[in-house]
Amino acid sequence: MSTELRHVRNEPYSNRPRLLVACGLLALFTTVVVAVIWRPWLPAWQRSYEQAVSLTDSNPKLAERLLRQSISEAGGRFGDAQLALCRLRGRQSQWKEAAAILAEVNLKECQSQSLDLLGREAYATQQWSVAQPPLAELLTRESSEKRELLVLLKEVYG
Repeated sequence: MSTELRHVRNEPYSNRPRLLVACGLLALFTTVVVAVIWRPWLPAWQRSYEQAVSLTDSNPKLAERLLRQSISEAGGRFGDAQLALCRLRGRQSQWKEAAAILAEVNLKECQSQSLDLLGREAYATQQWSVAQPPLAELLTRESSEKRELLVLLKEVYG
């Protein structure tokens, strides 16, 4: 056996394993970046909802269209999107319509953040009938929003 071949076999840290590890890490990094940017695992209704939420302040008409599309794609019931739609209606001083939408929502299925946002916005404009249901649901949960809400209530009611 030649001394060159013996030397390559006996060398514990050849460049080949390093190259394979580097290629593997690069492939993993690329996969994660593509997954985060593209997010193909999310259903269409979830992607519509996230896009709508990001447009709520800058383009409320498009946000409303996307929220309605998201609710429709989810089979007519998508609590977080319905709460976001309530918030849009409230910002347009259409609290009666917001209350009607809210009446259709199963609040137990909504994220705490969605409940908190609607409850606080309705509370700030003294729309008690819209503020009470999401805030009451929030009080039944263990979350950071609940702790903040309790501090707010303590300030208001002493």
